[in-house]
Amino acid sequence: MKKLLFFIAIFTLVVSGLRAQGYKSSPLLQVSSGNYTQDKNFYFLTLLQQSPEIGSLLVEDEVLKSLLEEKLTTAPWGEHCISEAQCWSEHFFLNPEQVALAGQRFKKLYKEQKVFKAWVKQIRQIPVFNRYTEQSDLDFLNAVLTDSWQGLNRVIDRYGMGKPFRYQQIDSVSYDPQSRYYGTLVSVMGHQEVSKLKERNNALFFEPTLAFANGLLKTNRRDEAGRFEPMELGENAAAVARVAQTNFEEYPYGLILIPGHGPETPDLALSILGHYRCELAAERYHKGWAPFIVLSGGNVHPFQTPISEAIEMKKELMQRYQVPEHAIIIEPHARHTTTNFRNTARLAYYYGIPMDKAAVVSTTPDQRYYITHPSFLERCEKDMSCVPLEIQEVLSDNDVTFIMNTSALHWDNIDPLDP
Repeated sequence: MKKLLFFIAIFTLVVSGLRAQGYKSSPLLQVSSGNYTQDKNFYFLTLLQQSPEIGSLLVEDEVLKSLLEEKLTTAPWGEHCISEAQCWSEHFFLNPEQVALAGQRFKKLYKEQKVFKAWVKQIRQIPVFNRYTEQSDLDFLNAVLTDSWQGLNRVIDRYGMGKPFRYQQIDSVSYDPQSRYYGTLVSVMGHQEVSKLKERNNALFFEPTLAFANGLLKTNRRDEAGRFEPMELGENAAAVARVAQTNFEEYPYGLILIPGHGPETPDLALSILGHYRCELAAERYHKGWAPFIVLSGGNVHPFQTPISEAIEMKKELMQRYQVPEHAIIIEPHARHTTTNFRNTARLAYYYGIPMDKAAVVSTTPDQRYYITHPSFLERCEKDMSCVPLEIQEVLSDNDVTFIMNTSALHWDNIDPLDP
């Protein structure tokens, strides 16, 4: 206990010092469930769980209590089921009637409970909800609730019922979803999660569905969204400390973004294109283009790879090109070029790198052409409902300057592996 208290005290001092110099701690450090994959996908639900006052209002509501009991008592099996996994999934899925009931109760709580109204006004200021900042309190509440329920159902649809993914080859279920073995895995997980919730007398009405969705991601080893978090205390700690000491006016660019490229075979840690991009990064860093290199790329190729593109590029830069660790920021979650930019903007915002200063993306010509084609910004809007960059100037076949914008800050669980 003494060691834990000592760590908390040191952590508080460090974060307080960084905040005084422009660092904005991420929501993961302010309120966390301890499950970073959950927090990134369902942060509104985490906030409900971590607020005793609001939680007690939900627990005491008779309608919400009946929704909880329905999820904890109904037997998840029926003759209509194609598989055991499907039956469990259908049971925990939030149907339109349940969603409507929950929405009505939240609206009632907002109108009748001053503490709830004050809480909504407070959380709407959190940057991860910034897509809805212009809406009224009730419209904001409806929007974050809708995102939460749709996100839970999306995980259950894909990883429980086996519905197709947008990017099937890299995002899909790790097993045959109709197999007896997968049914057994899901059944064991479902029973265990329900048992834990039954032992509590203060479970919230959505927690059975949340626990089941989390369990599906865990069963399929799909915790990519939470890996390496909180990064500002781990892989990025040296760079975060360095940001506070950096005079960005001394550099033409605020950062150099290097998108990853995963190897297509499991015997390679870093693809050939990855090697070329690291060389570009080192050349530009040593020429003084920017004080920081952002290495962006997750565990993507091949399917279920244990290799992180960002981590392997960091090793390459430090070992082969003598780039110091304090100059390297890893962004190990992006699964596409679109999210390379979105996630980089998020880190720049929280770490205190000026977002209104031009940044440069340095990459191989194939990707540079793609980034500057009009279809790329269209894909950003289509896939992420935001365009996180404004392209400024094409410097060469390898380099493009851009400005980041805060539309990137909104967490969106359309892709539960990188929300």
